[in-house]
Formats: sequence, C-alpha cells, structure tokens
Amino acid sequence: MVGKIDSGIVAAPFREEVRDKVAALKKKGITAPLLVGILANNDPAARKYAEWTGRACEKDGLRYELRVVKDSIDVESVLMDANEDPRVHGIIVYYP
Repeated sequence: MVGKIDSGIVAAPFREEVRDKVAALKKKGITAPLLVGILANNDPAARKYAEWTGRACEKDGLRYELRVVKDSIDVESVLMDANEDPRVHGIIVYYP
C-alpha cells in the first residue's frame, strides 16, 4: 500500500534546479524568465491558485504577471497578446 505523497518533497529538486538556472542567467545579466497567468473568470478559487503560482514563481526567482480578463470572450485576444510579447517565456490560463 502506498502512503500519502508529499508534493513539496517531490518538487524540491526541480525547484532547486530552476532557482540555480535563474541565478546563472542573472549572473550573465539576463532577466529572469516571465510567466504570465491569464485569469479568465471571476472564480475566487482560480484567483487564489493564480496568486499561489505568483508566490511560487517569486520564491524560485521567476517573474510573474497576472493578467485579468474582464469578459471571457476576450481570453483569446489576451492570450495572443501574451504569446506575441517578447518578454513572456510562458503562459498559464486559469479557466475552470
């Protein structure tokens, strides 16, 4: 029987690797990667998850920017804008 798996323990070596790589980039004068979160609804749980993502990015040396979509019909255009933004290295959409 398998017991409870602690995701923090599983993630720790990966997060350490990310921190090390970000630190190496900064030593070379390169800005840390930017993750853009797109909040595509008014769900408080989705907003909380987006905020947790931001805190995790901050702890690991990554930049994080949350873009809130007022009308779900605009998700595609906000996503395209982020995709075309040369400062952005990754995108996550919070949509239930």
